[in-house]
Amino acid sequence: MGALGPEWDALPTPVAAPCPTTDRAFVEAWLDTLGRGHEPHLVAVRRSGRLLGVVPLSFRAGRRRDGGRQISLAGSRRPPMTDMADVRVVPGEEIVLAEAMVGALEGAAGGWDTLYLGNVAAESRTFAAAMGLMEGRGWTVATRARSAMVMETAGGWDDFRRGLGRTVRTMPRKLRGLERIGAVRFEPGLTGEPGRAALEEMMALYRRRWGAGNWLEDPAYRELLRRLRTAHDPHGARVAGLWVDDHPLAFQLIFRQGDRDQSLLVAADRSPEWSRQSPGMLLDYLLAERAFADDTTEVHLLHTVLPSKLVWTTRFVPELTVIAVSPRARRPAALSVPLVEAAIAGRRMLRRG
Repeated sequence: MGALGPEWDALPTPVAAPCPTTDRAFVEAWLDTLGRGHEPHLVAVRRSGRLLGVVPLSFRAGRRRDGGRQISLAGSRRPPMTDMADVRVVPGEEIVLAEAMVGALEGAAGGWDTLYLGNVAAESRTFAAAMGLMEGRGWTVATRARSAMVMETAGGWDDFRRGLGRTVRTMPRKLRGLERIGAVRFEPGLTGEPGRAALEEMMALYRRRWGAGNWLEDPAYRELLRRLRTAHDPHGARVAGLWVDDHPLAFQLIFRQGDRDQSLLVAADRSPEWSRQSPGMLLDYLLAERAFADDTTEVHLLHTVLPSKLVWTTRFVPELTVIAVSPRARRPAALSVPLVEAAIAGRRMLRRG
Protein backbone atom coordinates (compact mmCIF):
# COMPACT_ATOMS: atom_id res chain seq x y z
CA MET A 1 0.00 0.00 0.00
CA GLY A 2 2.83 2.36 0.75
CA ALA A 3 4.35 1.72 -2.67
CA LEU A 4 1.08 2.53 -4.44
CA GLY A 5 0.60 5.59 -2.26
CA PRO A 6 -0.54 8.75 -4.03
CA GLU A 7 -1.18 6.86 -7.28
CA TRP A 8 -3.98 4.90 -5.63
CA ASP A 9 -5.46 8.04 -4.10
CA ALA A 10 -5.35 9.77 -7.49
CA LEU A 11 -7.47 7.11 -9.22
CA PRO A 12 -11.03 8.23 -10.03
CA THR A 13 -13.67 7.65 -7.38
CA PRO A 14 -16.29 5.07 -8.42
CA VAL A 15 -19.31 6.10 -10.42
CA ALA A 16 -21.37 3.27 -8.91
CA ALA A 17 -21.19 4.44 -5.29
CA PRO A 18 -19.88 7.31 -3.15
CA CYS A 19 -18.28 5.12 -0.49
CA PRO A 20 -15.15 5.66 1.62
CA THR A 21 -14.10 2.03 1.18
CA THR A 22 -12.37 2.57 -2.17
CA ASP A 23 -9.27 4.38 -1.00
CA ARG A 24 -6.04 3.56 0.76
CA ALA A 25 -7.03 5.43 3.95
CA PHE A 26 -9.94 3.07 4.56
CA VAL A 27 -7.98 -0.12 3.91
CA GLU A 28 -5.11 0.96 6.16
CA ALA A 29 -7.49 2.00 8.96
CA TRP A 30 -9.51 -1.21 8.67
CA LEU A 31 -6.43 -3.45 8.75
CA ASP A 32 -5.23 -1.70 11.90
CA THR A 33 -8.60 -2.03 13.69
CA LEU A 34 -11.38 -4.43 12.67
CA GLY A 35 -9.13 -6.17 10.16
CA ARG A 36 -6.46 -7.29 12.61
CA GLY A 37 -5.55 -10.85 11.78
CA HIS A 38 -6.22 -10.35 8.07
CA GLU A 39 -3.42 -10.32 5.52
CA PRO A 40 -3.78 -7.73 2.75
CA HIS A 41 -3.66 -8.95 -0.84
CA LEU A 42 -3.81 -6.09 -3.33
CA VAL A 43 -4.46 -6.63 -7.03
CA ALA A 44 -3.00 -3.67 -8.94
CA VAL A 45 -2.87 -3.29 -12.71
CA ARG A 46 -0.44 -1.10 -14.68
CA ARG A 47 -0.01 -0.33 -18.33
CA SER A 48 3.21 1.34 -19.46
CA GLY A 49 3.89 2.20 -15.83
CA ARG A 50 0.52 3.89 -15.25
CA LEU A 51 -1.66 2.53 -12.45
CA LEU A 52 -5.07 1.59 -13.89
CA GLY A 53 -6.87 0.19 -10.85
CA VAL A 54 -6.64 -1.49 -7.44
CA VAL A 55 -8.76 -4.22 -5.80
CA PRO A 56 -8.03 -4.41 -2.04
CA LEU A 57 -8.51 -7.99 -0.86
CA SER A 58 -7.67 -9.60 2.48
CA PHE A 59 -7.05 -13.17 3.62
CA ARG A 60 -7.95 -14.90 6.84
CA ALA A 61 -7.91 -18.58 7.74
CA GLY A 62 -11.15 -19.65 9.43
CA ARG A 63 -12.86 -22.86 10.44
CA ARG A 64 -13.69 -25.15 7.55
CA ARG A 65 -17.36 -25.23 8.45
CA ASP A 66 -17.41 -21.41 8.20
CA GLY A 67 -15.83 -21.27 4.77
CA GLY A 68 -12.26 -22.20 5.58
CA ARG A 69 -9.45 -20.06 4.21
CA GLN A 70 -11.24 -17.02 2.92
CA ILE A 71 -10.35 -14.17 0.60
CA SER A 72 -12.66 -11.16 0.95
CA LEU A 73 -13.01 -7.60 -0.22
CA ALA A 74 -11.23 -5.62 2.51
CA GLY A 75 -13.78 -4.57 5.11
CA SER A 76 -16.73 -6.43 3.64
CA ARG A 77 -17.00 -8.98 6.46
CA ARG A 78 -17.67 -6.35 9.12
CA PRO A 79 -20.68 -4.20 8.18
CA PRO A 80 -21.86 -1.50 8.17
CA MET A 81 -18.77 -0.24 6.32
CA THR A 82 -19.14 -1.47 2.77
CA ASP A 83 -22.66 -0.99 1.46
CA MET A 84 -22.43 -0.07 -2.22
CA ALA A 85 -18.75 -1.04 -2.38
CA ASP A 86 -16.76 -0.58 -5.56
CA VAL A 87 -13.11 -0.10 -6.53
CA ARG A 88 -11.01 2.70 -7.97
CA VAL A 89 -10.20 2.15 -11.63
CA VAL A 90 -9.59 4.26 -14.71
CA PRO A 91 -12.84 4.36 -16.74
CA GLY A 92 -12.77 1.83 -19.54
CA GLU A 93 -10.29 -0.45 -17.75
CA GLU A 94 -12.78 -2.25 -15.49
CA ILE A 95 -12.66 -5.53 -17.44
CA VAL A 96 -8.86 -5.50 -17.42
CA LEU A 97 -8.91 -5.10 -13.63
CA ALA A 98 -11.53 -7.85 -13.26
CA GLU A 99 -9.45 -10.22 -15.40
CA ALA A 100 -6.39 -9.49 -13.25
CA MET A 101 -8.32 -10.16 -10.03
CA VAL A 102 -9.83 -13.44 -11.21
CA GLY A 103 -6.52 -14.49 -12.74
CA ALA A 104 -4.67 -13.84 -9.48
CA LEU A 105 -7.27 -15.77 -7.49
CA GLU A 106 -7.16 -18.70 -9.91
CA GLY A 107 -3.38 -18.77 -9.82
CA ALA A 108 -3.48 -19.06 -6.03
CA ALA A 109 -6.58 -21.30 -5.94
CA GLY A 110 -4.86 -23.91 -3.79
CA GLY A 111 -4.30 -21.39 -0.99
CA TRP A 112 -7.90 -20.32 -0.33
CA ASP A 113 -11.33 -21.96 -0.13
CA THR A 114 -13.99 -19.26 -0.46
CA LEU A 115 -14.21 -15.72 -1.83
CA TYR A 116 -16.53 -13.20 -0.14
CA LEU A 117 -17.49 -9.91 -1.80
CA GLY A 118 -19.94 -8.22 0.54
CA ASN A 119 -22.49 -5.59 -0.50
CA VAL A 120 -20.85 -4.55 -3.76
CA ALA A 121 -22.60 -2.15 -6.11
CA ALA A 122 -24.47 -4.18 -8.74
CA GLU A 123 -23.66 -1.38 -11.20
CA SER A 124 -19.93 -1.90 -10.67
CA ARG A 125 -18.47 -2.87 -14.04
CA THR A 126 -15.42 -4.41 -12.32
CA PHE A 127 -17.36 -6.78 -10.06
CA ALA A 128 -19.97 -7.59 -12.73
CA ALA A 129 -17.16 -8.60 -15.09
CA ALA A 130 -15.45 -10.61 -12.34
CA MET A 131 -18.62 -12.59 -11.62
CA GLY A 132 -19.00 -13.40 -15.30
CA LEU A 133 -15.41 -14.55 -15.51
CA MET A 134 -15.72 -16.77 -12.43
CA GLU A 135 -18.88 -18.42 -13.69
CA GLY A 136 -17.35 -18.84 -17.14
CA ARG A 137 -14.44 -20.73 -15.60
CA GLY A 138 -16.78 -23.11 -13.82
CA TRP A 139 -16.48 -21.78 -10.26
CA THR A 140 -19.37 -22.30 -7.87
CA VAL A 141 -20.83 -18.83 -7.37
CA ALA A 142 -23.88 -17.68 -5.43
CA THR A 143 -25.24 -14.16 -5.01
CA ARG A 144 -27.78 -12.37 -2.86
CA ALA A 145 -29.35 -9.13 -4.08
CA ARG A 146 -30.63 -6.31 -1.90
CA SER A 147 -31.52 -2.67 -2.39
CA ALA A 148 -29.76 0.48 -1.27
CA MET A 149 -31.76 3.69 -0.86
CA VAL A 150 -30.96 6.99 -2.54
CA MET A 151 -32.54 10.42 -2.16
CA GLU A 152 -32.14 12.52 -5.31
CA THR A 153 -32.26 16.30 -5.02
CA ALA A 154 -32.73 17.31 -8.65
CA GLY A 155 -36.17 18.89 -8.11
CA GLY A 156 -37.26 21.64 -5.76
CA TRP A 157 -37.56 21.18 -2.01
CA ASP A 158 -41.17 22.42 -1.88
CA ASP A 159 -42.30 19.88 -4.49
CA PHE A 160 -40.41 17.10 -2.74
CA ARG A 161 -41.82 18.04 0.67
CA ARG A 162 -45.41 18.08 -0.62
CA GLY A 163 -44.96 14.47 -1.72
CA LEU A 164 -43.93 13.30 1.75
CA GLY A 165 -46.27 11.75 4.30
CA ARG A 166 -48.08 13.75 6.94
CA THR A 167 -45.66 12.68 9.68
CA VAL A 168 -42.73 14.25 7.86
CA ARG A 169 -44.63 17.36 6.85
CA THR A 170 -45.21 18.07 10.56
CA MET A 171 -41.48 18.24 11.31
CA PRO A 172 -41.47 22.09 11.42
CA ARG A 173 -44.05 21.81 14.21
CA LYS A 174 -41.76 19.36 16.03
CA LEU A 175 -38.92 21.83 15.68
CA ARG A 176 -41.02 24.63 17.18
CA GLY A 177 -41.88 22.30 20.05
CA LEU A 178 -38.18 21.73 20.74
CA GLU A 179 -37.56 25.47 20.65
CA ARG A 180 -40.14 25.90 23.40
CA ILE A 181 -38.20 23.41 25.53
CA GLY A 182 -34.79 25.03 25.15
CA ALA A 183 -32.13 26.42 22.84
CA VAL A 184 -31.99 24.28 19.68
CA ARG A 185 -28.70 23.90 17.83
CA PHE A 186 -28.52 22.27 14.40
CA GLU A 187 -25.09 21.67 12.87
CA PRO A 188 -25.12 20.21 9.34
CA GLY A 189 -21.38 19.82 8.84
CA LEU A 190 -18.96 19.79 11.75
CA THR A 191 -15.31 19.20 10.86
CA GLY A 192 -11.97 19.66 12.60
CA GLU A 193 -12.02 19.63 16.40
CA PRO A 194 -15.82 20.27 16.61
CA GLY A 195 -16.31 17.29 14.28
CA ARG A 196 -14.09 15.10 16.44
CA ALA A 197 -16.00 16.05 19.59
CA ALA A 198 -19.36 15.50 17.89
CA LEU A 199 -18.28 12.04 16.74
CA GLU A 200 -17.48 11.11 20.35
CA GLU A 201 -20.92 12.35 21.43
CA MET A 202 -22.47 10.40 18.59
CA MET A 203 -20.79 7.14 19.52
CA ALA A 204 -21.77 7.54 23.17
CA LEU A 205 -25.40 8.20 22.21
CA TYR A 206 -25.43 5.21 19.85
CA ARG A 207 -24.13 2.90 22.57
CA ARG A 208 -26.73 4.15 25.07
CA ARG A 209 -29.48 3.74 22.48
CA TRP A 210 -28.72 0.13 21.50
CA GLY A 211 -27.17 -1.27 24.68
CA ALA A 212 -25.08 -4.43 24.97
CA GLY A 213 -24.00 -6.12 21.77
CA ASN A 214 -24.16 -3.12 19.45
CA TRP A 215 -21.42 -2.55 16.88
CA LEU A 216 -19.85 0.35 18.73
CA GLU A 217 -19.22 -1.69 21.85
CA ASP A 218 -16.18 -2.91 19.93
CA PRO A 219 -13.38 -0.38 20.60
CA ALA A 220 -11.79 -1.35 17.26
CA TYR A 221 -14.90 -0.16 15.42
CA ARG A 222 -14.88 3.15 17.31
CA GLU A 223 -11.23 3.64 16.44
CA LEU A 224 -11.96 2.88 12.78
CA LEU A 225 -14.62 5.61 12.67
CA ARG A 226 -12.23 8.08 14.31
CA ARG A 227 -9.52 7.32 11.78
CA LEU A 228 -11.86 7.55 8.81
CA ARG A 229 -13.28 10.88 9.91
CA THR A 230 -9.78 12.25 10.44
CA ALA A 231 -8.50 10.90 7.11
CA HIS A 232 -11.33 12.52 5.14
CA ASP A 233 -11.58 15.75 7.15
CA PRO A 234 -12.57 18.43 6.22
CA HIS A 235 -14.00 18.06 2.72
CA GLY A 236 -14.86 14.35 2.66
CA ALA A 237 -16.25 13.75 6.15
CA ARG A 238 -18.44 15.66 8.55
CA VAL A 239 -20.73 15.11 11.53
CA ALA A 240 -24.25 16.54 11.58
CA GLY A 241 -25.93 17.01 14.93
CA LEU A 242 -28.98 18.29 16.79
CA TRP A 243 -28.92 19.51 20.40
CA VAL A 244 -31.33 21.12 22.89
CA ASP A 245 -29.60 23.12 25.62
CA ASP A 246 -26.42 21.20 24.73
CA HIS A 247 -28.18 17.87 25.27
CA PRO A 248 -27.33 15.64 22.26
CA LEU A 249 -30.46 14.41 20.45
CA ALA A 250 -29.36 13.04 17.07
CA PHE A 251 -26.27 12.66 14.87
CA GLN A 252 -25.18 11.45 11.46
CA LEU A 253 -21.68 10.65 10.22
CA ILE A 254 -21.60 11.70 6.57
CA PHE A 255 -18.99 11.03 3.91
CA ARG A 256 -18.85 12.98 0.67
CA GLN A 257 -17.36 12.31 -2.73
CA GLY A 258 -17.85 15.00 -5.34
CA ASP A 259 -21.44 16.20 -5.02
CA ARG A 260 -22.82 13.01 -3.40
CA ASP A 261 -23.28 12.26 0.28
CA GLN A 262 -23.30 8.92 2.08
CA SER A 263 -24.96 8.78 5.49
CA LEU A 264 -22.82 6.14 7.13
CA LEU A 265 -23.98 6.05 10.75
CA VAL A 266 -27.04 7.42 12.59
CA ALA A 267 -27.65 7.86 16.32
CA ALA A 268 -30.73 9.31 18.03
CA ASP A 269 -31.99 9.66 21.60
CA ARG A 270 -35.10 7.47 21.80
CA SER A 271 -35.57 7.73 25.56
CA PRO A 272 -39.15 8.40 26.77
CA GLU A 273 -38.26 12.02 27.46
CA TRP A 274 -37.36 12.75 23.83
CA SER A 275 -38.92 10.07 21.62
CA ARG A 276 -42.12 12.08 21.08
CA GLN A 277 -40.00 14.79 19.47
CA SER A 278 -38.72 12.31 16.84
CA PRO A 279 -35.16 13.71 16.99
CA GLY A 280 -33.75 11.32 14.38
CA MET A 281 -36.49 12.11 11.86
CA LEU A 282 -36.15 15.82 12.60
CA LEU A 283 -32.42 15.72 11.84
CA ASP A 284 -33.20 13.83 8.62
CA TYR A 285 -35.66 16.58 7.69
CA LEU A 286 -33.21 19.41 8.34
CA LEU A 287 -30.44 17.66 6.40
CA ALA A 288 -32.75 16.87 3.47
CA GLU A 289 -33.85 20.50 3.28
CA ARG A 290 -30.22 21.58 3.24
CA ALA A 291 -29.30 19.00 0.56
CA PHE A 292 -31.92 20.50 -1.75
CA ALA A 293 -30.56 23.97 -1.05
CA ASP A 294 -26.86 23.30 -1.75
CA ASP A 295 -25.03 21.52 -4.58
CA THR A 296 -25.72 17.97 -3.35
CA THR A 297 -27.17 15.80 -6.13
CA GLU A 298 -27.99 12.66 -4.14
CA VAL A 299 -27.75 11.18 -0.65
CA HIS A 300 -27.16 7.44 -0.10
CA LEU A 301 -29.14 6.30 2.94
CA LEU A 302 -27.39 3.36 4.56
CA HIS A 303 -27.87 0.62 5.53
CA THR A 304 -31.03 -1.35 6.27
CA VAL A 305 -34.23 -0.63 4.38
CA LEU A 306 -36.49 0.85 7.08
CA PRO A 307 -39.74 2.84 6.91
CA SER A 308 -37.97 5.87 8.40
CA LYS A 309 -35.51 5.85 5.49
CA LEU A 310 -37.99 4.88 2.81
CA VAL A 311 -39.70 8.22 3.44
CA TRP A 312 -36.80 10.03 1.79
CA THR A 313 -36.02 7.51 -0.96
CA THR A 314 -36.54 8.51 -4.58
CA ARG A 315 -34.50 5.71 -6.17
CA PHE A 316 -33.37 2.19 -5.29
CA VAL A 317 -29.94 0.94 -6.30
CA PRO A 318 -29.18 -2.81 -6.36
CA GLU A 319 -26.22 -4.27 -4.53
CA LEU A 320 -24.94 -7.82 -4.34
CA THR A 321 -23.19 -10.10 -1.90
CA VAL A 322 -21.17 -12.74 -3.73
CA ILE A 323 -19.58 -15.94 -2.46
CA ALA A 324 -17.49 -18.11 -4.76
CA VAL A 325 -15.80 -21.43 -4.01
CA SER A 326 -12.20 -21.96 -5.07
CA PRO A 327 -11.82 -24.53 -7.85
CA ARG A 328 -9.25 -26.20 -5.58
CA ALA A 329 -11.03 -25.73 -2.24
CA ARG A 330 -10.40 -28.18 0.57
CA ARG A 331 -13.38 -30.23 1.65
CA PRO A 332 -15.67 -29.65 3.46
CA ALA A 333 -15.20 -25.98 2.54
CA ALA A 334 -15.98 -26.88 -1.09
CA LEU A 335 -19.69 -26.42 -0.50
CA SER A 336 -22.61 -26.89 -2.82
CA VAL A 337 -24.52 -23.84 -4.04
CA PRO A 338 -27.39 -24.18 -1.49
CA LEU A 339 -24.94 -24.12 1.41
CA VAL A 340 -23.09 -21.16 -0.05
CA GLU A 341 -26.42 -19.36 -0.30
CA ALA A 342 -27.08 -20.22 3.33
CA ALA A 343 -23.79 -18.59 4.26
CA ILE A 344 -24.78 -15.45 2.35
CA ALA A 345 -28.00 -15.32 4.33
CA GLY A 346 -25.93 -15.17 7.50
CA ARG A 347 -26.36 -18.74 8.66
CA ARG A 348 -23.49 -21.03 9.56
CA MET A 349 -21.82 -22.92 6.74
CA LEU A 350 -22.59 -26.57 7.53
CA ARG A 351 -20.22 -29.49 7.28
CA ARG A 352 -21.13 -31.83 4.45
CA GLY A 353 -22.27 -35.23 5.62
